[in-house]
Amino acid sequence: MQYIKILFSSLHPEFLIRNYVIGLVFVGVYGWFAYVMIQQQPANMGLYAFVAILLISYILFPFSVLVWDEIMRVMFGGSPIALVGTAWMLLAMFMIKFMIKTILFSFAIWIAPFGILYLAYRIKREMNQQQNQWQQNQWHQ
Repeated sequence: MQYIKILFSSLHPEFLIRNYVIGLVFVGVYGWFAYVMIQQQPANMGLYAFVAILLISYILFPFSVLVWDEIMRVMFGGSPIALVGTAWMLLAMFMIKFMIKTILFSFAIWIAPFGILYLAYRIKREMNQQQNQWQQNQWHQ
């Protein structure tokens, strides 16, 4: 439980809130599909599995977005992309971002473990650096 707390606290609260709000949109859309499926046929185990996967994807969604953001940071070096153009270009960019987020949500169960492993590595590295600094400070006193 402590590990989960450390894992979530290592991400910025704004990042988590933003991605969980976006995730709610996908839960709503996919939930609506599940509701329509229930109306056409009685609920079965496949539907319950779908809802379980939907909730797991919702929980893991920020970690899959983290993977995408880190890939983009490595590719573009953290420099922002300036959008200069017409409203059509902005609309096209919004649609591309929405498709990327849809893919990240849909495959969060398979993508997010990489984000969790990356965070675990980053947390361990930071803890080792802090421990080394503490030991150096103790040695010099």
